[in-house]
Amino acid sequence: VAAPEGVDVTSRQNSDTTYYFLLNMTANPKNNIVLPEPMDDVLSGEVGINHISLQPLGVAVLTLQK
Repeated sequence: VAAPEGVDVTSRQNSDTTYYFLLNMTANPKNNIVLPEPMDDVLSGEVGINHISLQPLGVAVLTLQK
């Protein structure tokens, strides 16, 4: 995931799923972060999203099935 400046991205993987954790480390919103392929948003329950926005100091947890 290519994230804008101020957004940290880390990932963890098991045998069938990759989990991406996005953390907005700034006091500014980060809108329309484009995802490289459709992913599921664990926190909101949205499935197959292509972009995500983060509130100031916001967090997202995304999954990608293999």
